[in-house]
Amino acid sequence: KRLTIEDRHLRWLVALWMFLFLFTGPIYFHLAVPVILVLWGFSAQNRSRTWAAVLLASLWAGWSRVNWYPVPAMIAAVLYFLEVPVAGKKIWQYLLKPFLWFIVGTVTAFLFQRVYIALSGIPDSGSFYTSLSSDLLWYRLWPNASYFLGLIPAALLISIPIWIVIYLVLRADRKESWQPIRLILIFVTLFVLFLGGLLVSLKIGGGVDLHNFDAYLVLLLIVFSYIVFARYRLENGQLSRSVTLPWFLVLALLLVPAWSYLRFNLSFQAYDQTRTQSVLQSLQNHVNDADAKNGEILFITQRHLISMHMLNGVTLIPEYEREDLMEMAMGNNAAYLDRFKEDMRNQRFALIVVDPLNFNLMTRNRSFADENNVWVRRVAKQILCNYRQEAVFSADEIALYVPQEGERTCPEK
Repeated sequence: KRLTIEDRHLRWLVALWMFLFLFTGPIYFHLAVPVILVLWGFSAQNRSRTWAAVLLASLWAGWSRVNWYPVPAMIAAVLYFLEVPVAGKKIWQYLLKPFLWFIVGTVTAFLFQRVYIALSGIPDSGSFYTSLSSDLLWYRLWPNASYFLGLIPAALLISIPIWIVIYLVLRADRKESWQPIRLILIFVTLFVLFLGGLLVSLKIGGGVDLHNFDAYLVLLLIVFSYIVFARYRLENGQLSRSVTLPWFLVLALLLVPAWSYLRFNLSFQAYDQTRTQSVLQSLQNHVNDADAKNGEILFITQRHLISMHMLNGVTLIPEYEREDLMEMAMGNNAAYLDRFKEDMRNQRFALIVVDPLNFNLMTRNRSFADENNVWVRRVAKQILCNYRQEAVFSADEIALYVPQEGERTCPEK
């Protein structure tokens, strides 16, 4: 909408391309909210509206992801650099607004995450910052078993056509009055977000696609769109002029996001109601047996069966959900993992519902080897040392574990 593309068909085609481009990361839906708020609310003329947009977007970013704290303010700053010339202002006066947005927006995001943590009821606030202590997997910079392209080649593949277009358009404007500080700050912001995405992607659990480059890809798309559709202002206050692009560049822009979708193998399976009901009935029988012993039942996975009332007689135990367990294992949260280990040793639960477990360590020539190994060592082993498999439903990736009786057996290290 900010681009004001007049041709209706072109507008919808551009929107479709943007949608495909953002999904090459992919950009997660909840992180689109602060982007939309800033793009909707930013106004070079209305200071109050811009502040409201930056604060609301920063609030949401604080609830969503640590590395997104400053992103709403950075988007607003780049929009400012694109739409507002320096002419007639001192540099410090020109930079004051984006500087204040950055400081206030980042602090707002931090404070509202602290509020969220306080309201969450989770006593260990360190659980929200495990990514800060998790390992860096440098080998994922380049092609590897988990990501066949590698982070740097993949990021360059999706970026280079866009950067070439940006260069060609700006070169066409080289005779116009352009204050260098504007371009420098735009490119520095993009570079900082690129490095941030690279660092986060190197964390264990990442590096298998470009979704941690989300902030960089969003901002790159904004800058590219402003430049291609001539919506940025030159120092004389006039909008830039449109530049005709070579056909092969347009083709490259179209093919890169389209190619990323060709890598997905889609398959369809028919819903077998009889088999599903048989599995649910078997699960219900095991739940009833555990209830008869007044035992607690831990659903590490399959919690939707409780929330959707597909099983009866189950009291949900909040802790030790699979995603939380995996996050704590990757971040090596000792306090959390020690509690889990103690509960397993004491056989606190009469029944555990989880994926089928095995003690299978992998080398790095296997996909997700590092993630598998921390799960096996810090989670699966604790269950297998104290519980035995009672039943397994392989087609649904469900296994039931009950306490071992007598002398316990434990997998070898």
